[in-house]
Amino acid sequence: MVRQEQQLQIKMSQKLVLTPQLQQSIKLLQLPLLELSQSLNQELMNNPFLEEVTEREPLEKKAQTDERHEDEIPEKPSDDTETPLEKIFGYTTDNYFEERETDGRDLGYFNDGSEATTLFERNVKKPDLYEHLLWQLRLSNIPESIGHVIEIIINNLNEYGYLEASLDEVAKASETDIQTAEKALSLMQGFDPAGVGARNLQECLILQLKPLELQDTLVEKILRHGFNELERKNLKQLASKFNASLDDISAAVKIIEGLEPRPGRNYSSEEANYITPDVFVEESDGKYVITLNNEGTPRLRISAFYRKLLSNKKTLGREEIEFLREKLRSALWLLKSLDQRNKTIYRVESTISRVTSSKYIQCPQGLISFKFFFSNALSSSDGNVPSSAVKETIRQLIEKEDQLKPYSDKKIAEILSSKGIEIARRTVAKYRDELKLPSHTKRKKWTRQP
Repeated sequence: MVRQEQQLQIKMSQKLVLTPQLQQSIKLLQLPLLELSQSLNQELMNNPFLEEVTEREPLEKKAQTDERHEDEIPEKPSDDTETPLEKIFGYTTDNYFEERETDGRDLGYFNDGSEATTLFERNVKKPDLYEHLLWQLRLSNIPESIGHVIEIIINNLNEYGYLEASLDEVAKASETDIQTAEKALSLMQGFDPAGVGARNLQECLILQLKPLELQDTLVEKILRHGFNELERKNLKQLASKFNASLDDISAAVKIIEGLEPRPGRNYSSEEANYITPDVFVEESDGKYVITLNNEGTPRLRISAFYRKLLSNKKTLGREEIEFLREKLRSALWLLKSLDQRNKTIYRVESTISRVTSSKYIQCPQGLISFKFFFSNALSSSDGNVPSSAVKETIRQLIEKEDQLKPYSDKKIAEILSSKGIEIARRTVAKYRDELKLPSHTKRKKWTRQP
């Protein structure tokens, strides 16, 4: 028979506990600039002790104000002696604000806002493809019965102007026959931009020939009957197939290259996603000055009104004092977390992945991601080589290659291997895709071959 009993044991163990304050610091550290601004605005609405600094007061004055407010925080209501502030927050305020003088702010840690600049001009909304086509439909003399079908077709175009629905689906949706749907599509394909309403790339390019008066030419013959050879860039086969010289084929292909494969993209309603840098690096008098970007981010401080309200214990009850006290504690922790975030970004290390994620720096060389400076390394005969350097080498090799005989990914890997950089063909292909460089077959130049 197994005997079961309960026992009490005492043992020591170590474990990492993320306090709410530490969790808040980590969360703020991860946020990009735009999300940080949204988070701070939310805190402004939730915490009465926080208020936004509207005037551009010096940061030193703000630091002293925050310190004074922190030292005057009323402790928990109790009949005993007052608890020192150091035991409540776990740090000394004098030491904390002394750190601010040596963390780099004297080198341009913050932008004082004296020259508030706008990073981007206001975006002008481009005409929407849907509205542009409907506008043409309403100006036309097309019968209403056909116009209804055309409107359904317009509603089934993607952002590049291609028809994503079949004619059977269009006919069913418009409650008409397939012949009417075909007529409606043919009329709509005559709208601007040329090529709109196509169902594939080949049809899109052919539709653009009529406005250019290139119908019944070698260009149309190539598009209609030599499209497979065209995709493979086989000029000799095209010349043989159409009984034409290589010069004529090259000239026709050059015209085809000038056509628009995505006719609707100039009317796309998508807005560009602009990146706001977290850090600026500028050269001044031969030295580089680092400035954290605080443009658009609210400048916070402790509200003097609520501080005075909290200090007047006679007019407040125990629950009110406790509520305000917790809000003040939360506000102070937020200010400290913000300060620590800025300090960490200013002194960022490669091991802090949360800091480098979604963070950008504006420098004389352009807008660069933090992760660019901490890229992975590949082994070489001279030690480790950063992947960014390998990508640059690949880019230079492709720029200097013979465009009639471009390097394959395997050949590039062999060239890098001869330079002492061990890299697989798949890695070359991956880096080439990241550099947005096409494959060697698509890089081959169209030209007359002897």
